[in-house]
Amino acid sequence: MAPFIKKHPVGELRPSQLILSYGVGAIVDLPHMSTLIMGIDDWDTRTSEEIIEPRLLEAIQSVMGPQVKHLLTPSTAERTGKNPSYVGVPVAAFPRWMVCPSCRLLASVDDGFFKLKSYDFHPDRTSYRHENCPKGKNPIVVPSRFLIACTAGHLDDFPWHHFIHGPAPCKASLYMSERGITGEPSDIRVECRTCKKSRIMSEAFAFTTNEEKSYTPTCTGRRPHLRQYAKKSLPAAGQDHPALSLKHLVSPGLYLALDTEGEDQLAQLIEDHWSILQAASNQEMLKIYMQIPHIQEKLGEYSLETIWQAIAKKNQDEPTAIVRPRDLKLPSGAY
Repeated sequence: MAPFIKKHPVGELRPSQLILSYGVGAIVDLPHMSTLIMGIDDWDTRTSEEIIEPRLLEAIQSVMGPQVKHLLTPSTAERTGKNPSYVGVPVAAFPRWMVCPSCRLLASVDDGFFKLKSYDFHPDRTSYRHENCPKGKNPIVVPSRFLIACTAGHLDDFPWHHFIHGPAPCKASLYMSERGITGEPSDIRVECRTCKKSRIMSEAFAFTTNEEKSYTPTCTGRRPHLRQYAKKSLPAAGQDHPALSLKHLVSPGLYLALDTEGEDQLAQLIEDHWSILQAASNQEMLKIYMQIPHIQEKLGEYSLETIWQAIAKKNQDEPTAIVRPRDLKLPSGAY
């Protein structure tokens, strides 16, 4: 169990949503906040009820392993009858960086500019507000919409100060301005009004393989839903694991700088041109196919040996076997 942290109600989810859409590590958009479902180490199971269903438990163990000992329901306010701020599924505000819609201040909720205003019995009103905003009366701030992530499962806020100032960041406040109504990265500018440096967000993201980015964020190895960072020895953390391409999250307007490793990129390129490359039975034939202009354009940066190994791997790969638990719809005696 995690150490005591003051809890605030922020919204509601149906149990079916927790199972099908918003599991651990998922980002949930609420009326005034964006939150992250925390790991099960943070879940308070003292008021949960055990689900006594042997066949369901057996089916889950057949997929997850025998370490699953029992099944529990998440605690709800209706079941416990307690103040709703003390029950439910634990979440954390994420992204941590937010923008004031009035003065356009861009800051982390940990910097002290934004204060959480909660309502125990009206969780849909819970929000962060910019107290002492020079252009508004405690306006509700909104998430910054940009994150960095990698294929190893690491997730973190976009490195705003490093994006503007580089390795020796100025500690002054940042501001985000938008032009137009599309909300595209090319319409968003981030600036430091102290040192006068600024950049547009499109410099950090590439929408096509032909676009070159002038800024490449790197993975920090963070797992915010588990409250931990990967060990620095892992190749997924630090400078060895850059975030390279832009992807959309489920939420409209929320962006990820998502890492795509070199091996995965090559495999995707092979897949894209498989209708031609599958006919290469040896490296000599592959050398001929590599002279085709559009294939040379896409794969020219890789050595012939590397491409041949990727083709051989694709030919040898077998589809992953799907573990199918017993049919739970059968009568109990049919097992």
